[in-house]
Amino acid sequence: MTRQAIYKRNLRLRYWHKYQGRCVWCQREVLVSGFNYDHLIPGMTVVSGATSHLVVVSCRACNELRSHTPVALWLRWLGRLHGRLPLTEIRRRLSIRHDPLPELDLEK
Repeated sequence: MTRQAIYKRNLRLRYWHKYQGRCVWCQREVLVSGFNYDHLIPGMTVVSGATSHLVVVSCRACNELRSHTPVALWLRWLGRLHGRLPLTEIRRRLSIRHDPLPELDLEK
């Protein structure tokens, strides 16, 4: 495995752990190999430590549905779909993105 492949795998694991293996939008469980990176700023392509607060874990369905929809509009749509999300729940879902990515002991 190349150094870059190891880095990408480890970064993916760190994001998965940060969001506790769940889609930030619908809270469905996602596999490490099955989640999408959802960039909060549409068009952003870089996923690194410097931009980790702008990226969340998303299931494939939510990522495809959201596409380039701004976060505020997407949350309104989710609120209608799931029956008005409480403001505290919206804040909780988005505030987790400000936590640093967890360091994992991958030597075990």
